[in-house]
Amino acid sequence: SKMNQINDSDYFVKLGLEKNIESGNKEDYSNLLLVSGINSYKKKEYNQAKKTLEKASKIIKNHSYNSQNLAISKFYIGMSNYETNNILYLDNFKSVDSIIIDTKNITSELRNIYPKLIEYYKESGDKENQLFYIEHLLEIDSILNRNNYSLSEEINKKYDTPILLKEKELLISELGSK
Repeated sequence: SKMNQINDSDYFVKLGLEKNIESGNKEDYSNLLLVSGINSYKKKEYNQAKKTLEKASKIIKNHSYNSQNLAISKFYIGMSNYETNNILYLDNFKSVDSIIIDTKNITSELRNIYPKLIEYYKESGDKENQLFYIEHLLEIDSILNRNNYSLSEEINKKYDTPILLKEKELLISELGSK
């Protein structure tokens, strides 16, 4: 799935799900559903992706499995909502943010929620939340840089640290004047 060989990935997910019937391992089952949902998202089958990922999220959450997998499932549910112009993406992205901030466990993939959250609050004129997510993005970038992850060039061009810091200071001064 990460290599975008979706047909091959789907084949092995199906095989894994068949074998899982014998073992009944819920964690493996949730992981296979997660990959299946991501594959559906990548095929632009957003409704199917949401359905599969919601099922995976519920299992992961109910059994306290890997919190990063929960964040990834919420991320792709949110992205599916975002792609279909469903405002529920905000709730999904906020869930991802909560998991990231609690665990400090982040991937460059999950980082992609922050520019969308910042842009949403910027367009809606909500400076407090815009500032809140700029601060979170700066914290996340610090963690990623410390862990030597490579960041997306497109996002770096649009939201590099100096611009974020300048925007943060401007928002603080505007909010302070209120």
